[in-house]
Amino acid sequence: MKHIFQNSLSIMLILSLLGIKTTWSAAEGLEIRTIRFQGNSVYSDKTLIKKMLHRPSSLPYSLFIPNKYDESIFQDDVIAIEKFYKDNGYFDAYALPTKIEIDSIHKQVDIEIDITEGEPYIIQSITFLGNTLFPDSTLTEHIQIHSGEIFQTKNLNQSTDALLALYNNRGHLDTSIQPEVRLLTEQSRIMVDIAIIENRSSMIGHIQIQGNQKTRLQVIQRYITFQTGETAQLSKIMESQRKLYQSGLFRSVFISLLPFNATDSTTRDVLIELKEETHINFMTGIGYGSFDRLRAKMEIQHTNLWGMARKASLTLKASSIVRSAELSVTEPWTWGSKWQTDISGLMEFKKEPGYHLKRQTGQIQIGRDWLQRFRMVFALTSAFSRLSHVVVTDETGTARSQKYSFSTSMVYDSRNNLFNTQSGTVIDMSYEIGKIDQMGLKNFSRSILKIKYFLQLSPRVVLGTACEIGWIFMDGGRSAIPLYERYYSGGPNSIRGFQNKKVGPLDQNRNPVGGTFKLVWNAFEMKIDVYKIFGLAFFTDIGNVWEKPELFSVKSLRISPGLGLRINTPIGTGRVDWGINVDPNPGEPRSCIAISMGQPF
Repeated sequence: MKHIFQNSLSIMLILSLLGIKTTWSAAEGLEIRTIRFQGNSVYSDKTLIKKMLHRPSSLPYSLFIPNKYDESIFQDDVIAIEKFYKDNGYFDAYALPTKIEIDSIHKQVDIEIDITEGEPYIIQSITFLGNTLFPDSTLTEHIQIHSGEIFQTKNLNQSTDALLALYNNRGHLDTSIQPEVRLLTEQSRIMVDIAIIENRSSMIGHIQIQGNQKTRLQVIQRYITFQTGETAQLSKIMESQRKLYQSGLFRSVFISLLPFNATDSTTRDVLIELKEETHINFMTGIGYGSFDRLRAKMEIQHTNLWGMARKASLTLKASSIVRSAELSVTEPWTWGSKWQTDISGLMEFKKEPGYHLKRQTGQIQIGRDWLQRFRMVFALTSAFSRLSHVVVTDETGTARSQKYSFSTSMVYDSRNNLFNTQSGTVIDMSYEIGKIDQMGLKNFSRSILKIKYFLQLSPRVVLGTACEIGWIFMDGGRSAIPLYERYYSGGPNSIRGFQNKKVGPLDQNRNPVGGTFKLVWNAFEMKIDVYKIFGLAFFTDIGNVWEKPELFSVKSLRISPGLGLRINTPIGTGRVDWGINVDPNPGEPRSCIAISMGQPF
């Protein structure tokens, strides 16, 4: 009976479309003012409109999306709505365009679509066929569909992928998973049969490597996580391919399993095809920021010294407030281990608010990654600094100092994208201890904790928050700490409603003095993708810097809400932020506009 009913509905739909064909054709090219649905209760009008290519002219759809009526596109929209229902278990659902009203004066149309949703189809049974390697109970644990639930095509596809991964990681790389859905229309039930053709398992035979002209064989082997004689696992093959590509040594990496050996029906050789990158690179860039104005960067880099994946680079930077030159060398496999060593030398000149700084720094870092998301780094640093043009009250004159320090840091990073993050967490803890020689050696220590969190609320909306807490202890208190070692806040990457480094202690001429305790909380930033590469952001920043930790108080926190424009580019996110100072002190601007590149935190 249900089939007869569905066929009758299909005939009604065809006759209806034929009957109003002239009316719909007359609407061709007119602006769509509204799209209304009747009969839908499971899914809202907003949800159904998102499945269509057409959009009504009302906000927010009319901002950038064309909304002119096209008959052929509209027919596809109706099919897309029905497919959406069926993919979510409503196999008897159908959509019927029933009404169109043409406003010839304003050249607009109003469209009405009737929805018959029907009953959701419930999974009655799941049957596995052909499985011998794994029992039904094990397969059931790995799938996302279960008896008694509403059927969803997405969950069935995910279940198929999960079963393939299960078999592939046991060496059955040629396994075939063939799900079949049977409808019991009278009861609105579904029976799912999953046929499994396991095929034979594979062992890793000889590993052949081709295409490495400069990179030494032992370097490549460090990134390969499988070896001859073990069971072939797709996860290890994919991980090896990813590691080889992320090494930066190769332009392309392809790993494939060759057919079974003629002499051994269980063994398959592995072919690794590589195409090496250009190892000597010359890069230049020009940019603009609110504080450093026009800036330029030039870098010369060699990424594969002596074919051992060692790196060396020379980086030059220049702007209205910064000039620097840095030479660095990297050994990715220190003494054959997974520890990476970086040796760098830096010469820089900075024009800071209240003083000029010249500094030469030498540093040795050794670090490694753990469990893909953790990184630990130890560092030895020696820096010679000289201050000049000091205008900060009670800090005038020229000061020289030498710093020797040891630092350690631990970072957990689960962000999905470093340049345009939609989800993930960052926890960064660092501790530095050492001595500063400025009219005598004095002990100091510095601790910093940074936490960032990102959550994707919808495909177009990302919510982010971040908090940074830092404190410094040194013999003699703040006055003994050099100006360039103190904490400051304010600017495009901290509290955006204030000028650069102007949050915290200031002298009588409003020059930043800095402090020993810092709290910056980017309470929230909601980023909304509006159209293609363009987006908007709404944010609130809270924080301050105190001369010493004992002076911290909630009442002294500075607050800065604001909004910004985001432009996603291949080299990062461009930002224009307008931050508001809700409670300005005498001499402070009520707001600040900052132009910069990169994420605010």
